[in-house]
Amino acid sequence: MSPERSTPNTSVTTGHVLIVDDDVSIRRALGRELERSGFSVREACDAEEGYAALRRRETEVVLLDIRLPGASGVEALGEIRRRWPEVEVVMLTGHGDVETAVECMRQGAHDFLQKPCHLGELETALSRAIEKHRLAEQNRDLKRRIGRPTVAPGVELIGRSRAIEDLRALIARVAPTNVSLIITGDSGTGKEVVARQVVSQSQRASEPFMAINCGALTETLLESELFGHERGAFTGADERRLGFFELANRGTILLDEIGEMPAAMQAKLLRVIQFGEFFRVGSTEVHRTDVRIIAATNRDLAAEVEAGRFREDLLYRLNTVMIHVPPLRERPDDLPDLIEHILAHEMDDVGVTDVSLTPEALECLRQHSWPGNVRELENALRSAAIMSAGEPIRPEHLPQHMRCGEAAHPAEGGEVTLSLDEIERRHILAVLDDCGGNKAEAARRLGITKKTLYSRLVLYGRHVRGEG
Repeated sequence: MSPERSTPNTSVTTGHVLIVDDDVSIRRALGRELERSGFSVREACDAEEGYAALRRRETEVVLLDIRLPGASGVEALGEIRRRWPEVEVVMLTGHGDVETAVECMRQGAHDFLQKPCHLGELETALSRAIEKHRLAEQNRDLKRRIGRPTVAPGVELIGRSRAIEDLRALIARVAPTNVSLIITGDSGTGKEVVARQVVSQSQRASEPFMAINCGALTETLLESELFGHERGAFTGADERRLGFFELANRGTILLDEIGEMPAAMQAKLLRVIQFGEFFRVGSTEVHRTDVRIIAATNRDLAAEVEAGRFREDLLYRLNTVMIHVPPLRERPDDLPDLIEHILAHEMDDVGVTDVSLTPEALECLRQHSWPGNVRELENALRSAAIMSAGEPIRPEHLPQHMRCGEAAHPAEGGEVTLSLDEIERRHILAVLDDCGGNKAEAARRLGITKKTLYSRLVLYGRHVRGEG
């Protein structure tokens, strides 16, 4: 059978197709025409050969003949749906197989076509199946990228200090509203925890919550993540992708480190806030969204406006309500509760259970100034739990700069004079740990460029490719 050519379909979405048909002439004719239209085509003569092809390479849609030697097309459909549920199936039928094809639709086939079929009809059916496959892929990707809108274990506000009680009260007042807000505070104080608390108490609690770090991506990637892009919009854009503002419609977006957002992106964000409109990268089609925006920053945005690095009109649009998260040094009474919570819930990744803290170690932690806040406390306790090897954590198990009493000083005769290089190394790594591994923030605190910091970390064996 040769496909009957009709007017070419100019809106075809190309993709990966597997043709399973025992008639070699049909397979080759269909494959040749589909490849001319831009599809990537592979062939199989029966069900077993089709399964082998599905195991070896990416397939988005299978064009499956109902009449096959050995296992029938109906049986093959069931096996494909069981083993490769993400792959779409279009059935190819003869005139006498229509009832069977309809039954296949009930069993999960995307569509069926009768032989002989027009090429345009075939391309349209395959394109729709591929589009369905890719939308499902995007949905699965969304589930991997999306945060849970409810308060999960480990993201509660811990503490009973007056500062934390006031923070809880403010969250309870602003959460039920739909206004934009800014969460401020030093690095590591828990601004995202506060954002999740707001969402969990809001009218949008059951809708998507998505968070993005505006300082961790290049301008092009940030724009693509927020607004999405069309296929071919830039190098590497192999297919259309929906952005956060589209995926989180009716939900909430947290724009973390909003002060790091490039000026051009600030203008585009302002349009979304003002009109609820945006464009995908590479498209002139207007899309609308209904999203509540929560911004977070450790910068003084008013000072950033004065310096010309942040738009004043954007600040006014975002700053309906400002929530400040107090640093840990201002609420030392919360330390015992935080330590108890971290030791009980945050030790799984270090393989240590039933960790406890001696009173002497607790006193050392009380004396520390906590420039890295709760994130620094979490890292310190993880390190100490590993060093204590199952025993109660004592001062000597804590990081060197947190020790107090005798543990803070070398034993008699054990004093070592450190070189300037070693002092620099320890200082850089301590600051990096205080910043929770955030290289951009560590470089800013150290007063050096990120390039200089990277070169030092490579020298120390601490640089990991792809980290922020």
